[in-house]
Amino acid sequence: MKRRLFIFVLLVLLCFTGCSSGTPEAEEPAAVVEEAVATEPEAEAEPEEAAEQMEKAEVEEPFDLLNLLQPRQFDTLVVETEISGIEGLLTKSIVYQKGVNTRTEMEMPGGQKQIMILQAEEGVTYQYAQGTMQGMKIVHGNLDAVMDRDRAMGGKMEKPDLMDVRNRMDEHMIVREEELNGEKAIYIEFNEINEDVENAVVKMWYSEEYAYPIRYELFVNEELMMRSDVTRLEVDIDLDDSLFMPPEGVEFMEVNMEGGFDMPEMPTMPDENE
Repeated sequence: MKRRLFIFVLLVLLCFTGCSSGTPEAEEPAAVVEEAVATEPEAEAEPEEAAEQMEKAEVEEPFDLLNLLQPRQFDTLVVETEISGIEGLLTKSIVYQKGVNTRTEMEMPGGQKQIMILQAEEGVTYQYAQGTMQGMKIVHGNLDAVMDRDRAMGGKMEKPDLMDVRNRMDEHMIVREEELNGEKAIYIEFNEINEDVENAVVKMWYSEEYAYPIRYELFVNEELMMRSDVTRLEVDIDLDDSLFMPPEGVEFMEVNMEGGFDMPEMPTMPDENE
């Protein structure tokens, strides 16, 4: 159960999904056939044309708001997140990113902290529980293999791609500016398409400054199932390279996953009651 929760929370932290869009065509104004009012059509057409322009502007406005979000590349990134579910807080996490390497620390129920260090260019991930003497060294092969493995698990090893959101733009998507915790944000709401879940709605808030998702909510049948809140976001700060190295004193069992995508069991702290 802990393993499933760890995987689910990790994917929530690292992925959003996306679909398609369309803009309705404007109707042509009706022709005036009576000679008695032949000199008036231009004056009468102005309100209709103005209404059409207004309607077109309203349709394009969500795209304009999404275009306010311009992703940037950061040398380093630190994100702290709290994830809660139906029964309350599930986990807290902190993600450190430097270049293509990441370190993810998660506080799991019961106080255990799971740590995952991804050395993407080397194609290696180290996983262990804090306080244990054993862990896993998962060999993926190379950076492309890491991305292939992650896609097979249903997620991304990168921050959410705004192109995914733009591509699923349709008349049902809601996009507007809001303020969240004193920060300017773009609010996005859409129906999630998933064959396993019906009546699912996703709500997201993207920071205008960083073009980064600072809140994510999933509703099923109008009931809040999961919420992810960013409580700290810092960019381009000094991060020591040691954060992305496996710790000394931990024995790592090597697991070769080249050509396969089965997730091994995570090492856990021994139960004090056992």
